[in-house]
Amino acid sequence: MPSPFEDRIQDSNTAQDSQTNALATATVALIAGRSHVFLKVEASYSASTTSALLQIKFGTTVKFEKYIHGAGAIDAGVLGMINPVQGEAISAELAAGGAGVVGKVCLSYYTR
Repeated sequence: MPSPFEDRIQDSNTAQDSQTNALATATVALIAGRSHVFLKVEASYSASTTSALLQIKFGTTVKFEKYIHGAGAIDAGVLGMINPVQGEAISAELAAGGAGVVGKVCLSYYTR
């Protein structure tokens, strides 16, 4: 019998986005009657000297945020952080890095 941790790993998924000099947003769409659980987000810029804000949102509410300096991550741990509002989207938004700078963001999650 698999452990609860194996189930979460097996059932996890990602959403990602990449933008040049624009907001990069990885969004997990709403699913009626279900809740998304945030696990981790990784973000980076094509220029290592670029710094800007990374935000994790449940709906429109900011739940985590930190400044990324070239690259970084926000990790909610093995069990993650559940969005208590069923049927609400979650997203990770990486601010624009400037002219010619590519920003990439990848959000890991599972749905229950």
